[in-house]
Amino acid sequence: MSERLDVGPKAHPCRDLHIYYIEGGVVDDACMSGEPYIGNWVEEGYSFLFFSRPARDAVVRMLARQPGLTLLDSYQMRYEDWLGERFTGFSAGRFHIVPPWDPSAGDRSRERLILDPGVVFGTGTHPTTRDCLELIERVCREAPISTAVDVGTGTGLLALAAAQAGCGRVLAFDLNLLAVRTARRNIALNRLEDRILAFQGNAVEMADVPADLMIANIHYDVMVRLLASGAILNKRWVILSGLLRSQSADVGRLLSGGPVEIVEHRRHDGIWHTYLGRVRR
Repeated sequence: MSERLDVGPKAHPCRDLHIYYIEGGVVDDACMSGEPYIGNWVEEGYSFLFFSRPARDAVVRMLARQPGLTLLDSYQMRYEDWLGERFTGFSAGRFHIVPPWDPSAGDRSRERLILDPGVVFGTGTHPTTRDCLELIERVCREAPISTAVDVGTGTGLLALAAAQAGCGRVLAFDLNLLAVRTARRNIALNRLEDRILAFQGNAVEMADVPADLMIANIHYDVMVRLLASGAILNKRWVILSGLLRSQSADVGRLLSGGPVEIVEHRRHDGIWHTYLGRVRR
């Protein structure tokens, strides 16, 4: 059965989030349905269930049906507090990113991308994401990019940018199912379903697919495994980001000692680092 996505006009997201922190992997949507339920974020043996209204009774019933789970805590916070910002839109390079609740906002001279982050981190305002957006624009301007791979896509923003910049086919994947569903909604909001495929997958296992460009704004430990797997060997360009200073030095040595020419190395406040590399043939 295909997944049904609600991509109609959307008001501002719910004001308050009710979050239930659970030890164990909750079987996705096992007992949750209806408007209050937003989604389930599973990571490293823990689950976060999100609701727009209090739902402790529903969570308790779910725990009774799924042995081995433990409710550790619950939280109520504003949507903006969970994201760490009030998302109102911003510009990076040729792109202007706007939320669906205010789609006409911003600089009309730039290419608009609609982004609904949901409860997934990654509105694009982080320095590493901005760098990736600008470097995607640079690569697509300098060379024909037919295929791209977005590793750890999150909200799907970088995949959207690659497609909007001219890439004909983008594979976007994430290990977290809620991230994939969020990315799929954003793909549909931008009417890019014919150019972007978003799916659940492991970075190291899935990134080996041949492509002109690989984008990976991911955790350092995953990136090291990705580089060790040889996944960059069948790419032409790579954008690697999300790196702190010491991590960046390690990744830089790995790239320089292999088949990658570092074309650009971006630094923000001496903290966050991003590499653009060209794979030597």
